[in-house]
Amino acid sequence: MQAYGATPEIAALIASAVALSGGIGRVYGGRLVEDYGARRVLYWTFLVAVTATFVLSYPPTSYSISTTSGDVVVRAAIGIVPFGVLITLLAVFLSFGQAAVYAHIPVYYPKDAAAVGGIVCMVGGLGGAALIVMFAVLAYFTHINQSAFMLLFALVSVALLWMHFAIRRMEKQAAAQRLKGLPAFPELNNT
Repeated sequence: MQAYGATPEIAALIASAVALSGGIGRVYGGRLVEDYGARRVLYWTFLVAVTATFVLSYPPTSYSISTTSGDVVVRAAIGIVPFGVLITLLAVFLSFGQAAVYAHIPVYYPKDAAAVGGIVCMVGGLGGAALIVMFAVLAYFTHINQSAFMLLFALVSVALLWMHFAIRRMEKQAAAQRLKGLPAFPELNNT
């Protein structure tokens, strides 16, 4: 409401769209995980989240460009409709990611899936509560309405890179493990 001058009704409509799409997205996210795999869905989630939070984090800006016929002022800002669409899209993809995370749990922790699922849920809740405080602190010190999305952009970017390099490390370890059982020079054994 502060950033866009929205009425309480419009703000409630956007919040409802986000909540509803996030809830429905978890169900559809489970289907996507079954069809395409949890890892691929997580990549989609992170790529959409990085893009959306980058756009959402850009504060309204005015540029003054000096031309031969005088100064031209260009204003770059996202309106309330694109904001509503992007925030809803972000909620949908984050719910897909949540489904993908929960799909990974029984794969990596088959004997402790329920306990690990509970820990993941607890950490998510604590992280969500901590983010609200961090959003308020950032807004207070920066006086930029979009500072929350700046923080989210940084967090999602780090998470994407961390996941990507962790997957690459696991793939290298798996490849090394497969090669471990082979003779050093298999072509010499055929003679």
